Amino acid sequence: MKIKDAIRKINHGTLDPVYFLKGDDQFLQSFFIENLSKKYFINNELNKTWLTTDELSGNEIIDKISTVDLFQTKQLFILKNPNKLKGNAAKDLISYCESPLQTNIVILIIDEYSDRSNMSKKLQNILDPIFVSSPFENDMKKWAIYFFKIEKKIVQNDVVDFLVEIAGDSVFHLKNEIEKISIWLNNKNQITIQDLTQFSELKRKRQRWEFLSAIGECDLEKSIVIGKIMITMDDNFISLLYPLTCLFQEILFYKLNNGTFNNFNRYVPIPPSIRKQIPKFSRLYTKNQIAYALKYLGNIDKKQKTSFCSDETELLQFISGVINKN
Repeated sequence: MKIKDAIRKINHGTLDPVYFLKGDDQFLQSFFIENLSKKYFINNELNKTWLTTDELSGNEIIDKISTVDLFQTKQLFILKNPNKLKGNAAKDLISYCESPLQTNIVILIIDEYSDRSNMSKKLQNILDPIFVSSPFENDMKKWAIYFFKIEKKIVQNDVVDFLVEIAGDSVFHLKNEIEKISIWLNNKNQITIQDLTQFSELKRKRQRWEFLSAIGECDLEKSIVIGKIMITMDDNFISLLYPLTCLFQEILFYKLNNGTFNNFNRYVPIPPSIRKQIPKFSRLYTKNQIAYALKYLGNIDKKQKTSFCSDETELLQFISGVINKN
């Protein structure tokens, strides 16, 4: 079930005793919990409890959600990653979901969208999961328009497209960027593409997007030119290690899955426009090149933490080594 459909049901007064969220977009998780809380506690004091398997035993968690309050106080329990429950506690949670208390509401959250644990499978047989992974491009654009409306800013499609391209890896990231731009352009009612190109942080993000695209396309000259500009200005190689590692991991996953996106509905910290090009990138790289790239990035991470080395030298060696590797 899409989150908008779940919230629509809540707003129409249909509240369920148990909800099951799948996905790790922090904003969407919080957005759902906030909307549910407003409706559930509309005339009551907020009584929300977070439960974690790191702090409580499985039996303690089950006791909390299944205890009937003598004063019939409304309670909302949020349990993250119930797939970590083992033994009797796991069985008891499934039993609770099959016959829950009607006085409380329990929200179960599994961050990993593609989780295939027994707990996840059993919960999906009982409950209709609400997907809270970072949405694809079209839905991300709708979120951007929604956030600009909240900020009371007028924008055209080119502004929305630009921001989704640069910051559309998660709804949380997109919202954060729009809030920062709105603060920066506080006195302007309409935001244009020219305004965004003057925003230094977005300039840097766009350079990173262009750099990843050039690397993915095996464009040696373009990769070196953009990479040197980034390193010379205000970026460093350490900040590029994570997105580069994720890029090559995604290319590898795609190749290993024989050209399918079996596990593609999960959070990946690279722009959607780059993600869409993974099939093309996978045809330009051999498994040997990808393995070399991932090993090289891991070695650079260790070297950066233990000794001094030139960012520009390391970057140029990485680019030429990966793209020219046979």
